[in-house]
Amino acid sequence: MVPRDPSLPPDRLVGRVARRSEACTYLLFSVVLHQARTHSERTLDRFASLLAESDSRLLREAGPVRTAFLDDFRHPSPTAARAAARDFWLFEHRWDVDLAKMTVPCDIWHGTTDRNVPVAHARLIAHVCPTARLHVVENGGHMLLGESEKILASLRLV
Repeated sequence: MVPRDPSLPPDRLVGRVARRSEACTYLLFSVVLHQARTHSERTLDRFASLLAESDSRLLREAGPVRTAFLDDFRHPSPTAARAAARDFWLFEHRWDVDLAKMTVPCDIWHGTTDRNVPVAHARLIAHVCPTARLHVVENGGHMLLGESEKILASLRLV
């Protein structure tokens, strides 16, 4: 299991629900997605207020990132609620993958101010996975869009 240190009360609530039932977590995310679909601007502003400043700024400013998020909120994938529920369920349960046995090279990029996924996750995975290269971005949030060129340049063809 990956360490979970959620500083956000919604994460704590969803984590408690996910420990007990993936189906209930799915219902919770279905309600959230309905809100996002019907009140996109307000939902995005609330979501932005929970994130690291670098991420929040991208979502508050009128630009391509905000536009893309609003479009996703207004037209969500039919599997979005199920995928979100599965993510939280996985955070709360043992994984069926042994990271210590990985043989494929991997690069892990993580921002130190990410409030969505604590940097402890990346550090633990990098510690356990023998092929991992950890790239910690000081003051980086969850999205790391400012690091896109570096991230793409780090990709290795195997």
